[in-house]
Amino acid sequence: MAGAMMLTRINKPSDFTMKKVETEHDRIMQREQLILTQGELLKKEGKAKKLTALIKETRLFLAEISKAKAAKLVRSLSLESRLMALYFESGMFSEALQHGAVLLKELKKLDDKNVLVDVLLLESKAYHALNNLSKARASFTSDRTTANSIYCPPKMQYSLDLQSGILSAADEQDFKTAYSYFHEAFEGFDSVDSTSNVLKALKYMLLSKIMLNNAEDVQQIVSGKLALKYTGRDVEAMKSIARASHKRSLADFQIALN
Repeated sequence: MAGAMMLTRINKPSDFTMKKVETEHDRIMQREQLILTQGELLKKEGKAKKLTALIKETRLFLAEISKAKAAKLVRSLSLESRLMALYFESGMFSEALQHGAVLLKELKKLDDKNVLVDVLLLESKAYHALNNLSKARASFTSDRTTANSIYCPPKMQYSLDLQSGILSAADEQDFKTAYSYFHEAFEGFDSVDSTSNVLKALKYMLLSKIMLNNAEDVQQIVSGKLALKYTGRDVEAMKSIARASHKRSLADFQIALN
C-alpha cells in the first residue's frame, strides 16, 4: 500500500508543472489567435506585402514549438489563404492561382481539410474569373468532395451553393438549376447576416429568371418578405433589366445600363 502511494506521488505531476504546461499552452493559443487576427486585418486593409511578411514571421514561431503543435498551428496557412483571397479580391487572379498552387500542396500533406475547402473555392472562383470554366469546374468538384467529408460551417456551405449556381449558369447554361442554388444561398446568407453575399445571391436569382424568359417573376420575388429587406440600388437595377427583357426593348436595356 505504502509502495503504491509512493508510486502515485512520483508519477503524479506537481501543481507547479501542470500550471507551467497550462501557461505555455495558453501562450501558444494566444499567439496563434493574435497572428490570425492580425492576418485578417491586413487582408481587409489590402496590405499584401505586410501579410506576406507576417507569414514569414509565423514560420519562425512554428519552429519554436513541438511538431504536433506546429501541425495544428499551421493554420497559419489560414493566413496564406487570406493572402490568396486578397489577390482575388484585388483582381489579381493569376497571382491568386500561383499562390494557391503552392498552398494546396502543403495543405494536402497536412490533410487540413477545413482550410483546403477555402482554398479550392478561391481557386474555382479565380479560374472562373479568367473564363477557364473547365478548370473552375474541376476545382469546385474537388472542393465539394472535400467539404462533404468534414463538418462545413453554414457560411461556407452557402458559399458553395453560390458557386454551384454560378457554374451551372456559366458552364452549363442550366439556369433552372442555378436558380435553385442561388435561392438556397440567398436564404442561407440572410440567416447568418451576410448582406453583401445576400445581395449577390438575390441578383443572381433575378438574373436566372430573366435568362429563363420569366422576367415577369422578378417583381414577385423582390416583393417577397425576405427580399424586401434588401430593396435598394442593386435590386432596382435588376428590376429595370427585367422590364427591358419583358418588353424586348433594347433601348430600355441601354437606359438601364446607363
